[in-house]
Amino acid sequence: AQRVGQYILLDTSPVDVFAMDPITLRWVGMQLTVALDLGSRTITGLRLSHMSANSVDAALVVYETLSPSSRSHTSSGLMPYGGVPDTIFVADGESGQQEAGLPGTEIDTLVIDHGKMYMSEHLRGVCERLGISIQPARVLTSTDKAPVERLFRTIREDLLAALPGYKGPDVYSRGKNIEDTAFYFSHELEGLIRDWVVNRYHKRPHNGLSSPDIPGLRLTPAEMWDMLVAAGGNLRAPRRTDLVYDFLPVA
Repeated sequence: AQRVGQYILLDTSPVDVFAMDPITLRWVGMQLTVALDLGSRTITGLRLSHMSANSVDAALVVYETLSPSSRSHTSSGLMPYGGVPDTIFVADGESGQQEAGLPGTEIDTLVIDHGKMYMSEHLRGVCERLGISIQPARVLTSTDKAPVERLFRTIREDLLAALPGYKGPDVYSRGKNIEDTAFYFSHELEGLIRDWVVNRYHKRPHNGLSSPDIPGLRLTPAEMWDMLVAAGGNLRAPRRTDLVYDFLPVA
């Protein structure tokens, strides 16, 4: 990847933490869907779903990548946007607001696996309307999406393992009577993950990032994002208030 948004890796994984549904007050299993920019290793969108994620969850993660201020559950400001140049950007009444969130970018190619939610007609229709290419990963070839698979392990070891309600990846790692301990509601858990991404993951040196001009220099995802954005110019993308409807199923 030579620029931000050239390849966005989209994947879903179970979250090894029990959470409580704020409406039904029942214990629910959670699944985390993330969009990872391959060039900078930054997370451009994420969504925590009850039980099992579906094509709408995947589409809304893509929407957050294209419109980063759509979900603001973090305590830091936005990073530069990768879209069309500032010189032809026309701001509407809302675009000037700097809300908290993840960085955003236009998407050239979306790399997905062969799961039902990713190969659905709904998600493919969204990408077709927006001119986004879809590149399915090769079957039984884990290296095609290795960065996002490693990201899920980092989230589990660096954040989730220290939270109340952590159940571990298997029964041997599970604590005793974890349902009787403190817990988070599902929206609180998503907020914690977003804060961890912005304030820790994006600011910590990443072993997979380097600059060919300076051998041995270790870069953070935020620094690599700035380098790639600087190479392509300071970029934004226009957004309209009804853009989200393009990502929802037609009824």
